[in-house]
Amino acid sequence: MTKPFYWRSLLDDGLDELALSAHAGFAPRLGVNVAVTVVAAMMLPWPTCLAWAALTLALEAQAWFATRGQFLGRPVGWRTRLWHLCGLAASSLAWTALGALLWSRGGVEGALCAVVIWLSVIFFAQTNAYQSPLGFVVGGAMPSAVVLGVVAFAPHTAQLNLAPVIAILAIGFCFAGEGAARMLKARRRLIEAQEKLHQSEALYRVLADNVSDVISLADENGRRIYFSPSAERALGYPL
Repeated sequence: MTKPFYWRSLLDDGLDELALSAHAGFAPRLGVNVAVTVVAAMMLPWPTCLAWAALTLALEAQAWFATRGQFLGRPVGWRTRLWHLCGLAASSLAWTALGALLWSRGGVEGALCAVVIWLSVIFFAQTNAYQSPLGFVVGGAMPSAVVLGVVAFAPHTAQLNLAPVIAILAIGFCFAGEGAARMLKARRRLIEAQEKLHQSEALYRVLADNVSDVISLADENGRRIYFSPSAERALGYPL
């Protein structure tokens, strides 16, 4: 049997949880896309805004199909997870690009809107870190690097002093990264606790199935949850 490549192991079931939440939020994101397009058209040429809207709506459509299996509870492989991850990267970059257009061509209002969009993308990605660290890297860390590059090197019409802008963005991104790291630690602790619980349950099951004493478990309503095999032997008929 061929050992899977390391990069495939990164496409774990955490991405399925991320895909599930992405599919559930499909309709609200469509509304946000349309609303942002209308606002952006106040500062940018409307053909540019329509082209951006068409791109992001197409990405949302592919995301709907890429996450449909996880939403329905179907098992998926690494190819489906990679499909969703690539769509997430493209969508994050599309929103980052809109911010870059507003930053470069929208004047002071556009610069403010760009910063709001960028921070929204980063902190939205932070909420996804609990499900998938790779999702945070693609949807958060990568756009952060692009944003800092845009602010530092792209032309802009607002004539702003860029030093404090870059500094506050960097601080915000570091804050989001620290929050993502705490979420990942919490996730690892949860997984470790679940594994220990499963091991404990397995050991208890082995013990209960092989002792001669009668062992039974019931819930708070008195419904039987478990009877050891020794109970059948003691009573002489199956339970």
